[in-house]
Amino acid sequence: ALACVRLTGSGLLLRSFLKLLDVDLGFQPSQAAAIRIDSPDADDPALRGPRLREMLSRIQSLPGVESAGVADMLPLGRNRTWGLAAKGVVYPKDVIPIAVVRIVTPGYLGAMGMRIRSGRDFTWADAPRGQPVVIVNQAASRRFWGIQDPVGRTALVNGNETRVIGVLVNVREHNLEDSPGPEMYLPVTQAEPEGAELVVRTKLALSALAPAVMSTLRSLNPRQPPAEFRPLET
Repeated sequence: ALACVRLTGSGLLLRSFLKLLDVDLGFQPSQAAAIRIDSPDADDPALRGPRLREMLSRIQSLPGVESAGVADMLPLGRNRTWGLAAKGVVYPKDVIPIAVVRIVTPGYLGAMGMRIRSGRDFTWADAPRGQPVVIVNQAASRRFWGIQDPVGRTALVNGNETRVIGVLVNVREHNLEDSPGPEMYLPVTQAEPEGAELVVRTKLALSALAPAVMSTLRSLNPRQPPAEFRPLET
C-alpha cells in the first residue's frame, strides 16, 4: 500500500514537471547565455548609452555572435515594480496600477528571442532628452488599456508621461506556474538601471566564445571583474 502511494505521488510529480516543460516562456533560452558586466557610467545617461552602444557593436562583430543586448534584470530572476497606468483612466480599487520593469538596450529583446506583437523595438535614437518611451507586455495592455491598442498612446510611468511604442508577447517574469502579470520595458538611455546583464545569442560553444567576449569587455573597461557565462536554459 505504501509503495502504491509513493508510485502515485511520483507519477503526479512527473506529470506536473512535464507540463512545466511545455510552458511558453515568452523567450527562447536555447543558444543564448548571460554574463554580468560592470557598467562604469550607469549613473550618467549621457555616457551610459554611447558606452553600451560601442560595447554591443564590438560584441556583435565577434565571429559566431548572432545578436546581443543588455538588461538590468533577467526573467525568472530579480524583480521590482514601478507605477504604470494609462493617462486619463480611473481604475477600480482592485486594479493596482503597477508593473514589473526592466531597463534594456536596443537589441536585448531580439537576443532573448522575445516577440513584439505590435509597434517597434527601442533604438539608439530614443535619446535621454527625447520623447520618453516604453514597451508594455500583453498583460499590461489588457489591464490598463482594455481592448484598445496602446501603441501611440500616453502611459504614466511613475507619474511621468511616456509614449507607448510597442506591445510585447508575455514573458514569465516570476516563475513557470503563475500567469504573467503587467510588465514594462524602458530604454537604458532614459532610465537608470540596477545592474547590467549582457545577453549573447550564438551557435558556438560558450567555451569558445567566452575568451573573445571577456577580452572585448576588458578592452573597454579594464575594471570588468572575472565572470562566467550562464546559459539561459539553466
